[in-house]
Amino acid sequence: MIIKIYGCCLGPKFANATTLYFEPLQEAQTISIDGGPQVRLNSDLEWNIIVPDKSMREKNEKELLQTVINGKKMLLSAQDVFSLANLNLHGFSFAK
Repeated sequence: MIIKIYGCCLGPKFANATTLYFEPLQEAQTISIDGGPQVRLNSDLEWNIIVPDKSMREKNEKELLQTVINGKKMLLSAQDVFSLANLNLHGFSFAK
């Protein structure tokens, strides 16, 4: 099964810090860090990630992916899923 993960990048001024989501942002986002000027987020990042077949998304106030790892039911954030794919662990990987 393949899911998409979307990213928002703060840009080079902030070491390209990126936050990850299961849903794309609906509108352009800006933030202010430590009361500084508004920074527009680059929200056009996305990755296709292969996840284990029996995984399913949970929709609540926190978007999570439910899956089984080593026989245990787990709830994973978009960051967790991205990290597992980056390490190619437990059936998670980047789709080509």
